[in-house]
Amino acid sequence: LASFRTDGNDQKAKVLKIAESYITKFDALRQSGIGMVFIGECGTGKTHLLRAIGNELFRTLGSDLYYASLSDLELLFAGRSVLAARQELLSKEAVLIDDFQHLSRIPDKTPTTASRFRAQLVAEPEQPAGPSVREELCLLLDRFMDQGKPVIVAGVGRPKEWSLGKALLSRLETGLWAELPEPDLDVRLRYAQQQAKFRRLPLSREQLLLIAQHCPDVRRLSGVSARIISRTAEMRECSKNMCSVRQRPMPSAPNWRAIRASSGVSAL
Repeated sequence: LASFRTDGNDQKAKVLKIAESYITKFDALRQSGIGMVFIGECGTGKTHLLRAIGNELFRTLGSDLYYASLSDLELLFAGRSVLAARQELLSKEAVLIDDFQHLSRIPDKTPTTASRFRAQLVAEPEQPAGPSVREELCLLLDRFMDQGKPVIVAGVGRPKEWSLGKALLSRLETGLWAELPEPDLDVRLRYAQQQAKFRRLPLSREQLLLIAQHCPDVRRLSGVSARIISRTAEMRECSKNMCSVRQRPMPSAPNWRAIRASSGVSAL
Protein backbone atom coordinates (compact mmCIF):
# COMPACT_ATOMS: atom_id res chain seq x y z
CA LEU A 1 0.00 0.00 0.00
CA ALA A 2 2.92 2.35 0.65
CA SER A 3 3.82 2.36 -3.06
CA PHE A 4 0.32 3.36 -4.18
CA ARG A 5 0.38 6.83 -5.78
CA THR A 6 -2.47 9.23 -5.15
CA ASP A 7 -0.92 12.01 -7.31
CA GLY A 8 -2.64 14.63 -5.17
CA ASN A 9 -6.09 13.28 -6.08
CA ASP A 10 -8.50 13.48 -3.14
CA GLN A 11 -10.62 10.57 -4.35
CA LYS A 12 -7.60 8.25 -4.71
CA ALA A 13 -6.35 9.34 -1.29
CA LYS A 14 -9.76 8.50 0.15
CA VAL A 15 -9.72 5.04 -1.45
CA LEU A 16 -6.21 4.44 -0.10
CA LYS A 17 -7.39 5.32 3.42
CA ILE A 18 -10.30 2.89 3.05
CA ALA A 19 -7.89 0.12 2.02
CA GLU A 20 -5.50 0.92 4.89
CA SER A 21 -8.38 1.01 7.34
CA TYR A 22 -9.66 -2.32 6.06
CA ILE A 23 -6.28 -3.94 6.74
CA THR A 24 -5.99 -2.33 10.18
CA LYS A 25 -9.50 -3.38 11.21
CA PHE A 26 -9.47 -6.69 9.35
CA ASP A 27 -9.95 -8.90 12.41
CA ALA A 28 -13.02 -6.95 13.45
CA LEU A 29 -14.47 -6.66 9.92
CA ARG A 30 -14.04 -10.33 9.10
CA GLN A 31 -16.32 -11.28 11.98
CA SER A 32 -19.14 -9.73 9.96
CA GLY A 33 -17.87 -11.08 6.65
CA ILE A 34 -17.55 -7.57 5.21
CA GLY A 35 -15.71 -7.55 1.90
CA MET A 36 -14.69 -4.85 -0.58
CA VAL A 37 -15.36 -3.94 -4.20
CA PHE A 38 -12.85 -1.83 -6.17
CA ILE A 39 -14.23 -0.27 -9.35
CA GLY A 40 -12.80 2.10 -11.95
CA GLU A 41 -11.39 2.26 -15.45
CA CYS A 42 -8.25 0.49 -16.69
CA GLY A 43 -4.96 1.65 -15.19
CA THR A 44 -6.44 3.43 -12.17
CA GLY A 45 -4.82 1.19 -9.54
CA LYS A 46 -7.47 -1.43 -8.70
CA THR A 47 -5.19 -4.42 -9.17
CA HIS A 48 -2.43 -2.62 -7.26
CA LEU A 49 -4.66 -2.18 -4.22
CA LEU A 50 -6.11 -5.69 -4.48
CA ARG A 51 -2.63 -7.24 -4.56
CA ALA A 52 -1.44 -4.97 -1.75
CA ILE A 53 -4.33 -6.11 0.45
CA GLY A 54 -3.59 -9.68 -0.57
CA ASN A 55 0.06 -9.32 0.45
CA GLU A 56 -0.95 -7.95 3.84
CA LEU A 57 -3.49 -10.71 4.43
CA PHE A 58 -1.03 -13.38 3.30
CA ARG A 59 1.18 -12.56 6.29
CA THR A 60 -1.51 -13.84 8.63
CA LEU A 61 -3.53 -16.24 6.45
CA GLY A 62 -0.78 -17.82 4.36
CA SER A 63 -2.09 -20.57 2.06
CA ASP A 64 -5.61 -19.99 3.38
CA LEU A 65 -5.77 -16.95 1.09
CA TYR A 66 -7.15 -17.45 -2.44
CA TYR A 67 -6.17 -14.84 -5.05
CA ALA A 68 -7.13 -15.22 -8.70
CA SER A 69 -8.64 -13.49 -11.70
CA LEU A 70 -12.17 -14.32 -12.74
CA SER A 71 -10.74 -16.26 -15.71
CA ASP A 72 -8.79 -18.44 -13.25
CA LEU A 73 -11.99 -19.00 -11.30
CA GLU A 74 -13.78 -20.00 -14.49
CA LEU A 75 -11.04 -22.54 -15.25
CA LEU A 76 -11.29 -23.88 -11.71
CA PHE A 77 -14.95 -24.79 -12.23
CA ALA A 78 -14.38 -25.99 -15.80
CA GLY A 79 -11.50 -28.32 -14.92
CA ARG A 80 -12.97 -29.93 -11.79
CA SER A 81 -16.24 -31.22 -10.54
CA VAL A 82 -18.51 -28.59 -9.05
CA LEU A 83 -18.17 -30.11 -5.60
CA ALA A 84 -14.34 -30.17 -5.74
CA ALA A 85 -14.12 -26.55 -6.93
CA ARG A 86 -16.63 -25.44 -4.32
CA GLN A 87 -14.71 -27.17 -1.52
CA GLU A 88 -11.47 -25.56 -2.73
CA LEU A 89 -12.95 -22.08 -2.33
CA LEU A 90 -14.91 -22.70 0.87
CA SER A 91 -11.78 -24.04 2.59
CA LYS A 92 -10.09 -20.61 2.31
CA GLU A 93 -10.24 -17.81 4.88
CA ALA A 94 -10.37 -15.01 2.30
CA VAL A 95 -10.99 -14.87 -1.46
CA LEU A 96 -9.71 -12.05 -3.72
CA ILE A 97 -10.90 -11.95 -7.34
CA ASP A 98 -9.60 -9.57 -9.99
CA ASP A 99 -11.11 -8.67 -13.40
CA PHE A 100 -14.62 -9.25 -12.12
CA GLN A 101 -16.01 -7.49 -15.20
CA HIS A 102 -15.29 -10.64 -17.26
CA LEU A 103 -18.33 -12.22 -15.66
CA SER A 104 -20.34 -10.55 -18.44
CA ARG A 105 -18.88 -12.95 -21.05
CA ILE A 106 -19.54 -16.14 -19.05
CA PRO A 107 -22.85 -17.89 -19.84
CA ASP A 108 -25.37 -18.44 -17.07
CA LYS A 109 -24.72 -22.18 -17.16
CA THR A 110 -21.24 -23.68 -17.41
CA PRO A 111 -20.84 -27.20 -18.88
CA THR A 112 -19.24 -29.65 -16.46
CA THR A 113 -16.26 -31.84 -17.38
CA ALA A 114 -18.49 -34.92 -17.53
CA SER A 115 -21.04 -33.26 -19.84
CA ARG A 116 -18.32 -32.11 -22.24
CA PHE A 117 -16.76 -35.61 -22.35
CA ARG A 118 -20.15 -37.21 -22.94
CA ALA A 119 -20.91 -34.74 -25.74
CA GLN A 120 -17.63 -35.64 -27.45
CA LEU A 121 -18.37 -39.39 -27.28
CA VAL A 122 -21.82 -39.19 -28.82
CA ALA A 123 -20.93 -36.33 -31.19
CA GLU A 124 -23.70 -34.16 -29.84
CA PRO A 125 -23.55 -30.43 -29.08
CA GLU A 126 -22.64 -29.54 -25.52
CA GLN A 127 -25.52 -29.08 -23.17
CA PRO A 128 -25.01 -26.68 -20.27
CA ALA A 129 -25.15 -28.50 -16.98
CA GLY A 130 -24.54 -27.80 -13.34
CA PRO A 131 -24.73 -24.51 -11.46
CA SER A 132 -23.42 -21.36 -13.10
CA VAL A 133 -20.40 -19.38 -11.92
CA ARG A 134 -22.84 -16.68 -10.71
CA GLU A 135 -24.70 -19.20 -8.58
CA GLU A 136 -21.43 -20.48 -7.12
CA LEU A 137 -20.33 -16.93 -6.32
CA CYS A 138 -23.65 -16.29 -4.56
CA LEU A 139 -23.14 -19.44 -2.53
CA LEU A 140 -19.56 -18.42 -1.72
CA LEU A 141 -20.64 -14.97 -0.52
CA ASP A 142 -23.44 -16.44 1.60
CA ARG A 143 -21.17 -19.02 3.25
CA PHE A 144 -18.36 -16.55 3.81
CA MET A 145 -20.64 -13.98 5.38
CA ASP A 146 -22.01 -16.62 7.77
CA GLN A 147 -18.49 -17.76 8.67
CA GLY A 148 -16.98 -14.28 8.94
CA LYS A 149 -14.76 -14.57 5.86
CA PRO A 150 -14.29 -11.71 3.36
CA VAL A 151 -14.57 -11.70 -0.42
CA ILE A 152 -12.76 -8.79 -2.12
CA VAL A 153 -13.18 -8.12 -5.84
CA ALA A 154 -12.02 -5.58 -8.42
CA GLY A 155 -13.39 -4.83 -11.86
CA VAL A 156 -13.32 -2.37 -14.74
CA GLY A 157 -16.26 -0.08 -15.29
CA ARG A 158 -19.60 -0.07 -13.49
CA PRO A 159 -21.09 -3.18 -11.81
CA LYS A 160 -24.27 -2.77 -13.87
CA GLU A 161 -22.10 -3.59 -16.92
CA TRP A 162 -20.84 -6.87 -15.42
CA SER A 163 -24.05 -8.89 -15.87
CA LEU A 164 -24.02 -9.82 -12.20
CA GLY A 165 -27.70 -10.46 -11.78
CA LYS A 166 -29.78 -9.14 -8.90
CA ALA A 167 -28.84 -11.93 -6.49
CA LEU A 168 -25.07 -11.50 -6.84
CA LEU A 169 -25.22 -7.70 -6.94
CA SER A 170 -27.25 -7.53 -3.72
CA ARG A 171 -24.66 -9.67 -1.94
CA LEU A 172 -21.76 -7.53 -3.12
CA GLU A 173 -23.56 -4.41 -1.93
CA THR A 174 -23.18 -5.59 1.67
CA GLY A 175 -19.44 -4.80 1.48
CA LEU A 176 -17.41 -1.60 1.14
CA TRP A 177 -17.24 0.03 -2.27
CA ALA A 178 -14.36 2.16 -3.51
CA GLU A 179 -14.22 3.87 -6.91
CA LEU A 180 -10.86 4.90 -8.33
CA PRO A 181 -10.91 7.92 -10.68
CA GLU A 182 -9.01 8.15 -13.95
CA PRO A 183 -5.79 10.20 -13.81
CA ASP A 184 -6.28 13.73 -15.16
CA LEU A 185 -4.14 15.23 -17.92
CA ASP A 186 -1.73 16.92 -15.51
CA VAL A 187 -1.01 13.61 -13.74
CA ARG A 188 -0.55 11.79 -17.04
CA LEU A 189 1.83 14.50 -18.30
CA ARG A 190 3.95 14.32 -15.14
CA TYR A 191 4.10 10.54 -15.47
CA ALA A 192 5.13 10.83 -19.13
CA GLN A 193 7.86 13.31 -18.18
CA GLN A 194 9.15 10.99 -15.46
CA GLN A 195 9.23 8.07 -17.89
CA ALA A 196 11.04 10.16 -20.50
CA LYS A 197 13.65 11.27 -17.98
CA PHE A 198 14.12 7.79 -16.52
CA ARG A 199 14.36 6.11 -19.91
CA ARG A 200 16.30 8.97 -21.54
CA LEU A 201 13.79 9.58 -24.30
CA PRO A 202 14.59 12.57 -26.58
CA LEU A 203 11.08 14.03 -26.40
CA SER A 204 10.02 17.65 -25.97
CA ARG A 205 7.31 18.79 -23.59
CA GLU A 206 4.95 19.33 -26.54
CA GLN A 207 5.50 15.75 -27.70
CA LEU A 208 4.94 14.37 -24.18
CA LEU A 209 1.77 16.45 -23.85
CA LEU A 210 0.46 15.00 -27.11
CA ILE A 211 1.15 11.48 -25.87
CA ALA A 212 -0.54 12.19 -22.52
CA GLN A 213 -3.62 13.58 -24.29
CA HIS A 214 -4.04 10.38 -26.29
CA CYS A 215 -3.35 7.95 -23.41
CA PRO A 216 -6.16 8.01 -20.82
CA ASP A 217 -4.41 5.72 -18.33
CA VAL A 218 -0.96 5.00 -16.95
CA ARG A 219 -0.68 1.52 -18.45
CA ARG A 220 -1.09 2.84 -21.96
CA LEU A 221 1.46 5.56 -21.26
CA SER A 222 3.93 2.95 -20.09
CA GLY A 223 3.31 0.88 -23.22
CA VAL A 224 3.83 3.86 -25.52
CA SER A 225 7.09 4.67 -23.70
CA ALA A 226 8.30 1.11 -24.22
CA ARG A 227 7.49 1.24 -27.94
CA ILE A 228 9.27 4.57 -28.30
CA ILE A 229 12.37 3.09 -26.63
CA SER A 230 12.29 0.09 -28.96
CA ARG A 231 11.85 2.28 -32.04
CA THR A 232 14.61 4.66 -30.92
CA ALA A 233 17.01 1.75 -30.41
CA GLU A 234 16.22 0.44 -33.89
CA MET A 235 16.83 3.86 -35.46
CA ARG A 236 20.13 4.27 -33.60
CA GLU A 237 21.29 0.84 -34.73
CA CYS A 238 20.29 1.60 -38.31
CA SER A 239 22.13 4.93 -38.20
CA LYS A 240 25.19 3.25 -36.74
CA ASN A 241 25.24 0.66 -39.52
CA MET A 242 24.89 3.36 -42.18
CA CYS A 243 27.83 5.30 -40.71
CA SER A 244 30.02 2.21 -40.70
CA VAL A 245 29.19 1.59 -44.36
CA ARG A 246 30.10 5.17 -45.29
CA GLN A 247 33.43 4.99 -43.43
CA ARG A 248 34.43 1.71 -45.06
CA PRO A 249 37.20 2.32 -47.70
CA MET A 250 36.13 1.90 -51.31
CA PRO A 251 37.87 -0.96 -53.14
CA SER A 252 40.50 0.21 -55.67
CA ALA A 253 40.16 -0.51 -59.36
CA PRO A 254 41.82 -3.80 -60.42
CA ASN A 255 45.27 -3.61 -62.07
CA TRP A 256 44.48 -5.47 -65.27
CA ARG A 257 48.11 -5.24 -66.56
CA ALA A 258 49.48 -7.02 -63.49
CA ILE A 259 46.71 -9.60 -63.71
CA ARG A 260 47.50 -10.37 -67.35
CA ALA A 261 51.23 -10.59 -66.64
CA SER A 262 50.77 -13.01 -63.76
CA SER A 263 48.39 -15.20 -65.76
CA GLY A 264 50.59 -15.29 -68.88
CA VAL A 265 47.96 -13.66 -71.07
CA SER A 266 49.41 -11.23 -73.55
CA ALA A 267 47.68 -8.06 -74.56
CA LEU A 268 45.77 -8.23 -77.80
